[in-house]
Amino acid sequence: MHFVRLIVLFSVSAALSAGTINATATYTDAMVGPGEFQYGLTLHNTGTTNIGTFWFSWIPGAGFLSAQPTNVLAPADWTGMVTDTYAILFSAGTAPLAAGATLSGFQFDSTMTPAELAANFGGPGP
Repeated sequence: MHFVRLIVLFSVSAALSAGTINATATYTDAMVGPGEFQYGLTLHNTGTTNIGTFWFSWIPGAGFLSAQPTNVLAPADWTGMVTDTYAILFSAGTAPLAAGATLSGFQFDSTMTPAELAANFGGPGP
């Protein structure tokens, strides 16, 4: 298991004044074919408010992934989509991640190797 070293941003489904947003994410990786890797993400809500949005590999206007992710999957009641900058936006339906809870099931495939994913980011994506 690896800790995500990329910037991960969150939004909440409750008023910001009601609590603090704080979370960590870890990931696992597995080769699923020649030059193709599958990454599984687990989100840990360490704050005091619910999390309804999980941006993976994103800052405003730029994504950190150098290759477009494919086969994006999300946990039950969540959806996942790839942005035009190769970041991934995961959004909760009616069940945001509660404070203190952990949620796995975020997943994507990529041609980026585990070493490339863990490396320092060199600049904005496409």
